[in-house]
Amino acid sequence: MEKQPCCQLCGIVTDKLYRFQEDEQPERVYCLVCFEQQTDELATDSTVGYYGVKRHPRASFALLKRAMIHALNSPDEVQQNKAKRVLRKLSESAELIADTYGSNRSDDLRDVLGRQGRLVLLDSEKDIQQQISAEKDGFPDASQWAEIYSRRVNK
Repeated sequence: MEKQPCCQLCGIVTDKLYRFQEDEQPERVYCLVCFEQQTDELATDSTVGYYGVKRHPRASFALLKRAMIHALNSPDEVQQNKAKRVLRKLSESAELIADTYGSNRSDDLRDVLGRQGRLVLLDSEKDIQQQISAEKDGFPDASQWAEIYSRRVNK
């Protein structure tokens, strides 16, 4: 069986992968969420926040962000509201970053973002969100999430 191409950071299988090579470094392949996080190739007006996961914060945040984008674009109002609550909670950390570094804007903190793996771009431009929603990725439809969760919990 042929291995499907996936993002080298978060591992998502998607039909939209971006190749990135810098200086003499080996080429890397990213999904759009990780490409936005790991490079400064995309113009973005994002705020920066803190994602406090011990292991692989950028990779787990990329999956969470992708799930939030899918939920926000879901016809299910319950899923939309849950995603909005998660975004609100994450946005609270932007105040901490602003207090610490004097700004929470990505263009002001590009250097700090590169060195600190727990800092993440919280929001994305609308066109990036729309591109992610349109991708054929490995995420189940948001209408199936409750069933998947209950199966997982009841194991």
